[in-house]
Amino acid sequence: MHLQTGAYSRRAAALCAILPLHVSGPLAAEHTTEGPLSGEFRYTGEAWHVASGGLKTGTRYLHNLDVSIGVDLNRHGVPGGSLFFYGLANNKSELSSELIGDTQTVSNIDNGEVYRLFEAWFQQEIPNLGYGARYKLGLIDLNSEFDVIETAGLFLNSSHGIGPNFSQTGENGPSIFPSTAQAFLVDVSPADGLRLSREYLTRSPTIRTGRSGINCR
Repeated sequence: MHLQTGAYSRRAAALCAILPLHVSGPLAAEHTTEGPLSGEFRYTGEAWHVASGGLKTGTRYLHNLDVSIGVDLNRHGVPGGSLFFYGLANNKSELSSELIGDTQTVSNIDNGEVYRLFEAWFQQEIPNLGYGARYKLGLIDLNSEFDVIETAGLFLNSSHGIGPNFSQTGENGPSIFPSTAQAFLVDVSPADGLRLSREYLTRSPTIRTGRSGINCR
């Protein structure tokens, strides 16, 4: 658990009074690493104030709650198999569309009110091939497999998490936060340092203005 503070500024709008808060932890510490069932919760809160510029001045508090549960199926007769469920909740407060008017979104949790099953997938590792191989099927976050940048967690801007070449594509955007789509992924690692991945997704996630539900289209 940790508390961090930071500052951010833009030419289009002068922002101040930023206090990002990030709290996370396991749902059941004794089962997180050893048992067949693991879970984690994560709460992120950000307070923003637009002092001048942008669309208008004002203050917004954004928060995001993530709860995930993983199931190791090795102990249930499915060697190399696993299940994963991930739900999220965001409060009804928008920064970029209401106050700033920027195109790439200042905060990577800025979305408005959402209560949703974000990911739900089955993954199977394929043994005895002489190299790593797996497939995954279900509701999948594209950004968990592609354009993953480890250092992005140090920054707030959404384009540090996934580039606009991904995030601003598609009819309703790609299968990323806050709306995912059904997908099938195949991933192989035939040699050290070499990874080949292919993901097939349904046409587009559901429209992002929906507050809740499972995205099936």
